[in-house]
Amino acid sequence: MQEDLVLFESFLGKQYAGNPRYIYEALRHMRPDLRCVWAYNGSQSIPGDPQRVERGSAEYFRLLAQARYRVNNVLFEAAGRKPETIYLQTWHGTPLKRLGRDIELDGPETEARGKLHQESRGWSMMLSANRYSSTIFRRAFDFDGPMIESGYPLVDPMLDPTLDRDHLAQRLGLPSGRRFVLYAPTWRDHRPVGTWRFDFDLSLDLQAISAALAPDQVLLVKAHHLVGAGLDPEAFPANVMDVSHLGDISELCALAEVLITDYSSVFFDFAVTGRPILFYCYDLELYARQVRGFHLDMERDLPGPVARDTGELLALLSDLPAVSARHADRYREFRRRFCALADGQAARRVVEAVFGPPPAAVHALPQAMEDLRACAA
Repeated sequence: MQEDLVLFESFLGKQYAGNPRYIYEALRHMRPDLRCVWAYNGSQSIPGDPQRVERGSAEYFRLLAQARYRVNNVLFEAAGRKPETIYLQTWHGTPLKRLGRDIELDGPETEARGKLHQESRGWSMMLSANRYSSTIFRRAFDFDGPMIESGYPLVDPMLDPTLDRDHLAQRLGLPSGRRFVLYAPTWRDHRPVGTWRFDFDLSLDLQAISAALAPDQVLLVKAHHLVGAGLDPEAFPANVMDVSHLGDISELCALAEVLITDYSSVFFDFAVTGRPILFYCYDLELYARQVRGFHLDMERDLPGPVARDTGELLALLSDLPAVSARHADRYREFRRRFCALADGQAARRVVEAVFGPPPAAVHALPQAMEDLRACAA
């Protein structure tokens, strides 16, 4: 056991993103005495240049056994932990669609219940964005340990008052001086193309969307990380961009003026911005009855309108002020219910709750350096 070691992983080692990312970035500044390692198989640079390990490698399993702290938003390659290991499960969304033991339909999620149940036996504590999530997580994951109900760190960047939008767009390889419409649909359980890889059809007339966009607008299409096929970016119009390679959707949400989604939990996070949310649900009945099912009423509880085809979606996009006005009361109630803890400080609260304050020696170091400089002078 290495008492100062923290092992981070996000979305099965495929992304530097989500709650683990923003907890890590806060931890770097608040607990510099801890040594962080990322289980990450991608190529994106990570601030602080921490050690990386390939998920599933021998080194990965060694560090998994040795780390005093673990942070993940899905699950590690192996379940179980030592009694003294602290495993923070952050998860990655507020549940609209059913999870774990709540799923009543056959599919990959129900088949994975055993593995997820085994993994949850090793969780020391779990992160939650609101009381609604806490209740569902306990039941769906059969988890009775401590719940840190602090809001999600992944929404902190969406509330950053100092955000330089042009700089962020440039860093992400997006054109500056544009207004972005983000389309972020979820995956479809019933269309597997491999082990936890799924086919996806946009079922959206991109040419019609392209023609309806204002000259300074760009549609960003962000496929779910489990989508393995279905997008053809080369066929996209000039003002439509595939941004599926960008792992962290929080940054895209921080830029977007409008969110279009379906059953993805991203809209719970985006709602902290107060910006318009549209739902494109061309397969609503199928998804509700044969694919996954919902915890909320799609017609009554959502903070925005539901479109069933491209024509309906275009009508909503063409008159966003009126759409926002019609749904203002529902949006306000939605934020009260699900976003009350979002204040831009969630990552700090999580670090304090899980890792505690720095040891006294770390607190004393700056003053000791000042005393040393004074003596030298």
